[in-house]
Amino acid sequence: MNENLKKSEEKYRLICENANDLIAILRIKYTPLFKIPDFLYEYINEAAHKRVLGYSSSDLINKPIQMIIDPRDLEDSIKTFLTVFYLEKGSAELHIKRKDGAFVWLDFQVMVLNEVNGTQKVILIGRDITEKKNLLTELQQKNKELEELSRLRNEFYSGLTHDIRSPLTVIKLSVELLLNSKNLDADQYETLRILQQNSDRLEHLTTELMEYTRLKQGQIHLNATSFRLSEIISQLKLELNPLIQEKGLQIIEQYNPDCELFLDKYQIIKVIRNLFENAIRYSFTKNQIIVTSSTHQNLWTCSIRDFGCGIAPANLENLFMPFTRFPEAKEMHRDGFGIGLMVCKKIIELYAGKIWAESAGLRKGSTFSFQIPLKF
Repeated sequence: MNENLKKSEEKYRLICENANDLIAILRIKYTPLFKIPDFLYEYINEAAHKRVLGYSSSDLINKPIQMIIDPRDLEDSIKTFLTVFYLEKGSAELHIKRKDGAFVWLDFQVMVLNEVNGTQKVILIGRDITEKKNLLTELQQKNKELEELSRLRNEFYSGLTHDIRSPLTVIKLSVELLLNSKNLDADQYETLRILQQNSDRLEHLTTELMEYTRLKQGQIHLNATSFRLSEIISQLKLELNPLIQEKGLQIIEQYNPDCELFLDKYQIIKVIRNLFENAIRYSFTKNQIIVTSSTHQNLWTCSIRDFGCGIAPANLENLFMPFTRFPEAKEMHRDGFGIGLMVCKKIIELYAGKIWAESAGLRKGSTFSFQIPLKF
């Protein structure tokens, strides 16, 4: 039995001595009441400790592990270490001082060894994670910088839109007053009409930017009112009638049923208007737009289908990313920054809903749908 025990000890000693990880056994030296006990080194695999930390056995044996923990982190490190110790197993990340004075991060797996005589010792298996920690710190710093850039960008957009809207309002009112004048010849009237159209385009762009910045800054608050989808579609058909007539489109409405909805009408109108107007603009002439709405088990589903330029399958998953415009769409409609669908997605997500697009491919039309739970 003694011979077998010696062989077993020799085998495990060789395993420990040739391991790449740091392996140590600590014994506990209890101190006066209310003081943290010392955890004294009793064994280390010397080769690994020399390679990673520069310490030999003579440097550490019978010395407390506290002497090589970063003094700035000593209290927190020992508290973590004690917590793991009392749980009898766990892990702890400690900032350890090398013999040359440099500091490294070690990830320790901690296990409590209960000996036959009732004493307890601690087995540590440590791995150098300094590079990983440094990369994580660098990433965290980069994230902070990106967050600050994002904040500055949103502030810039917000300030820009407000600065543009004030003079734009004056221009639009002036143009409307001039258009009502009776002393205009044909050329003057046409020039003012073109100016009015471009003012409307600029107003649309600034509104898009304003909605984008509000959503990014979390400034959208939902205020529920009752309405029916048919009311919204009727309103949009009146607003967009010139474009509908120009393309010779037929609007088909299918409600199953046209029930009363209790949501933020203003925000829902923004979503429906964006999807409905896109369907009109990207439809081929002499075609249909189909609006469907249904409620089932407190889930409202709305879809708007067009028979137009369609969407390439590879582009479907990127549709709701900000500032996304695809060549097939630009050919038919050049206005906008490409943030309308992103705004729709953010609004739907405020209701814990989802929005998606389907298309059989280019020139095969597309369907945009969303779902909103009617009870939370």
